[in-house]
Amino acid sequence: MEYSITSKNHLFLIKKNSWYFIILFIIVMLVGIFDNFENAFIYIMGIFLSINLCSVLFLHIQYYIINRNQTLIVCHDSFEIINTRNNSSKIIKFSEIKILEVHMTPNTYRGTSDLKLPFEQYSYAAIYIPNERHIITRLLVNDLFKVLEDTGIKIYIVKDFYPYVD
Repeated sequence: MEYSITSKNHLFLIKKNSWYFIILFIIVMLVGIFDNFENAFIYIMGIFLSINLCSVLFLHIQYYIINRNQTLIVCHDSFEIINTRNNSSKIIKFSEIKILEVHMTPNTYRGTSDLKLPFEQYSYAAIYIPNERHIITRLLVNDLFKVLEDTGIKIYIVKDFYPYVD
């Protein structure tokens, strides 16, 4: 299978977040209209929305920068991953992979559809081979855990509250 960043992947991650922000924004505006914007609730919710929006934008931009101009091809027949970035390819044999970590939030790991925070749907994988580390984000591969699970390589799950790439 071949994977690259598409507008579909962008929209998939943003779609869930947009409903969250729209509903909270409408609630804040309705309370503000009825209270003539004199209620402290509006300011507190405004700060809360801003923090959540910034955290999602930070992850989305970081994931985009990491995986832009990148194509990932997972070949189950030949047991290899071909990672192409800017017309330069790196073939990673499954046997070369020392550690395969998937970083995700605890709610994402449990598979709950009721995600509490807007950034909980973001996750990434770190593939460690000798002297190298390759990052695959959910922006590149939408169903990241499933694709990596199909390789047959042991996956270490790292539960992060906020899955930024360090």
